[in-house]
Amino acid sequence: MTQKIEQHISNMINVKKSIIHFGSFLDKREYEALHSYLEERFSTYITSFKEIFQPDKKIDDDMIYFADVRNLSKYNEDIISGWLIEDFFIFLFQLNIFKEHNFTFQLNSHDADRIIKKERTYINSEPDFTIINRGTSFKVEIQSLLIKYNKFHIKENKANKLLYAHSFLLCFLLKEKRIVFFYPNDIKKYGRLTKIKAFGGKSGYEYMIADLPKHKSINKNNFLKKLTLVFYWFLYDKKRGNSFDLFCQSSIDKYHTIDTLLNYLKKENKK
Repeated sequence: MTQKIEQHISNMINVKKSIIHFGSFLDKREYEALHSYLEERFSTYITSFKEIFQPDKKIDDDMIYFADVRNLSKYNEDIISGWLIEDFFIFLFQLNIFKEHNFTFQLNSHDADRIIKKERTYINSEPDFTIINRGTSFKVEIQSLLIKYNKFHIKENKANKLLYAHSFLLCFLLKEKRIVFFYPNDIKKYGRLTKIKAFGGKSGYEYMIADLPKHKSINKNNFLKKLTLVFYWFLYDKKRGNSFDLFCQSSIDKYHTIDTLLNYLKKENKK
């Protein structure tokens, strides 16, 4: 058992290191702050992870709300890895570029309390973040692929709830050092509904990374500027509705500055 626990911890350490490495686009002071922040969060999570394996605590591998192929230890490894991804975005929202452009956020996920539970009685499947700009809000789900792989998946139930919530989607391809972003309708448009072995044979959407549109992807070059542009696109889509799809017209590389994009969006918003 000890060997298995150590392997899960090693996997989580690798995730933490990869996220910190991705953050190398930050300036020196910000990068050091990110490193300290994630190390402190990780230390707390690992302490909780180890506690569930103490002999005096009852462990139930057949948890209610993850009917897939994972056991309890793998499930909690994935939970903590997901928390670290969320923490990365929580950190980014403290940076000046988002404050200057009036973007704030709320964390909505069911495990925002950051408490590892041996058994869950409820998962709300709400999108992870609500992002707010000058009184207009929109929802964003954060997904991640933590290993080098040619595809990723979303459970059908999750996809339906994201569509119902009109949630945008960011998928963090950690090993490729880039993020793919979707409009709500893209969640089904670019995915293939199939039975997913990792979900215990349940239905889900499969996304082949090589087939995703190149203009819906940002890497860490000018990452903060590009992510701000993406949030503005999401914001104006929320204002205009589903009929407004900037992605049909342009790629992110067309706009060299945020002001260039804002001038275009403001002009379009008056039509």
